[in-house]
Amino acid sequence: MEWLADNTGTIVVGGILLVVIIRIAVKVAGDLRHGKCTCGGDCDGCCGCDAGRILPKSDKTEKNS
Repeated sequence: MEWLADNTGTIVVGGILLVVIIRIAVKVAGDLRHGKCTCGGDCDGCCGCDAGRILPKSDKTEKNS
């Protein structure tokens, strides 16, 4: 029982971190199930965010107008 009392702060912080990590994992898994992507900067595995797409000049001028 003394060990538990001595380490209460560490146990609480560890529990909070565990909850945060689980929530992040559940959010990412849900996003993937619903077809959303998380961009990791690897365009080889891209699911279509168009972040690295180069627009032709005609598209650039139309967007700026």
